Amino acid sequence: MTAVALDPVGAARALAADLAAGALEVERARRLPPALVTRLRAAGLFTLGLPRSLGGLESPAGQIIDAVEAVARADASVGWAVLIGNTSAFLAWLDPAVAKTFTAGPTGTVLAGSMAPSARGEVVDGGAAYRVTGRWAFASGCTHADVVMGGFVVTEDGVPGRTAHGAPLLRVAFLRADQVEVHDTWRVAGLAGTGSHDISVADVVVPAEHTAVPFAERSVEPGALYRLTPYTVLMVLFAGFPLGVAGRALDELESLAGTKRRVGSGRPLIEDPGVATAVVADRAALDAAGLLVRDRAERVWARVAAGGEPTPAERADLASATLHAFDVGREVVSRCFTAAGASALAEDAPLQRCLRDLHAAGQHIAFSADSRIRVARTRLGLVVPPAMFAV
Repeated sequence: MTAVALDPVGAARALAADLAAGALEVERARRLPPALVTRLRAAGLFTLGLPRSLGGLESPAGQIIDAVEAVARADASVGWAVLIGNTSAFLAWLDPAVAKTFTAGPTGTVLAGSMAPSARGEVVDGGAAYRVTGRWAFASGCTHADVVMGGFVVTEDGVPGRTAHGAPLLRVAFLRADQVEVHDTWRVAGLAGTGSHDISVADVVVPAEHTAVPFAERSVEPGALYRLTPYTVLMVLFAGFPLGVAGRALDELESLAGTKRRVGSGRPLIEDPGVATAVVADRAALDAAGLLVRDRAERVWARVAAGGEPTPAERADLASATLHAFDVGREVVSRCFTAAGASALAEDAPLQRCLRDLHAAGQHIAFSADSRIRVARTRLGLVVPPAMFAV
């Protein structure tokens, strides 16, 4: 199979106007409409993280960041769905022959789900399979996914297994989307169009070869992207998102600044020193955050593209840059929303969606206090306790 789009960044930018125009429809539907999913597939935007052996682009980190930024700038919900759909990168941890049974064709394989061990997998057939039962929250894109992953605790005769360190024995199951039940739970303030419902399975027998341990094992695929840890892969996928959403917020404020007038004074927004300072300082801050993200991603990519392994400090630096981009982005959208005044409150005002969507995205576990502590300890060369995601 051959990937459709050789220029996913150009494809994303070409779709931007239509994505922006349809953002309110996506939000009201609480999912990506099927016709839009078809267009995103045709544009190759679900092939960024997928291995070449499975028909994907296996894109370099910089291309992934740029493509996600372009889509998120047009519509945050679509941008989030695209980056999560490209966690198809984790199929690289399966045997390629097994992974090929999950591929959806030349326009990419969309993956949804969670590695959180929210299920139990009872050993059956002497270890040849697991009988999995459980429910996972926040399965973004599950309404249009081809493949679903779900973390589980391995049990035998109902007793949880343990690693040599005494931690629960965890694995991740990969399932066809039609094996999973979707529960209509996604009624939220931000990223409303992502369809991030709960999903569940009950007594589904999963062959052992359809499971993996990405957070503890090396990938099977040899590509540069898959020599990164799962957490670092996620940081690459996430990095462009805050740049796009906050960039859109600044675009909207700058558009208002020259035309909107303050009630009472009648003066345009741009003559407000606070607004003028925000336009100048926030654009510079966001640009600087983007340059830092790209610099750290390029350093890590140069290492893996040459066949090497990123050092723990390099992985931590990339994660720190992505965390910083989210922090800067949230500050920027908040100031833009405040500066715009009451006109930002309307349902069809992009600024209020930027505010809600970026703050919602920042609640992801990857940006939690625990993750930040782990990144800091990794950067300082300190012992990092075992966890689902090592930096």
